[in-house]
Amino acid sequence: MKSLDNINPSTVNFLPIKENLNGELHKEPYAECSFCEKLFKITSVHQNLINKLNNKTYCNFCIRHGYQTKAKKNILILTFRGIIGHYYYHCYKKNKSMWVSEIKDYIDAHIEVGMESPFFNYDTETFLWFVDFSRIGNSAKKINKEIAVMGVVSNMISTFDIKHNTNNFYSKYVDAINLFYSRRKRPVGKKILNPTLDNCNIDKIKNFTSKDLNRY
Repeated sequence: MKSLDNINPSTVNFLPIKENLNGELHKEPYAECSFCEKLFKITSVHQNLINKLNNKTYCNFCIRHGYQTKAKKNILILTFRGIIGHYYYHCYKKNKSMWVSEIKDYIDAHIEVGMESPFFNYDTETFLWFVDFSRIGNSAKKINKEIAVMGVVSNMISTFDIKHNTNNFYSKYVDAINLFYSRRKRPVGKKILNPTLDNCNIDKIKNFTSKDLNRY
């Protein structure tokens, strides 16, 4: 295995300590993906990749799908972990009104709906969806936004069987999707479209991942 000593720490956002890692120090360096913000372990393979990608670090998922290229300007990252985290912390941990197995069933249902769309890619580790807008539009060779994105997002939300604030929650997606479609602008100050339900513990839910769900 090659040494990682040649990586310039000033160009990589190393994160050796993280709440998701139980606050422990690890010998292996961790970094945050420049595109999807996933926390991942740096391996020897990434040493040469970092040097070739303008000193930016991308996780394997993003590289595999070409999100380290200019193509990423057409990719909107969105997630429904605002719902997943709410169910976990509020319904499972706090009120004991839901089992983790039920939450996982909801996740499986929304994944099934999302994966039916050829424009949606999914990362199981982070609950992130990557929507490709390069093939969405009103021309003859593209698919209408309402069908390709809005309809899919609406159906994915409905699989979670939310009891309240559904319209307000969905409207957050609508506004951000319309902005990205027309101007390729992401939510202000954010890379990820990550709405939360009202009256939620935002700090915990915003960064909720599969590791948190599997820790019960």
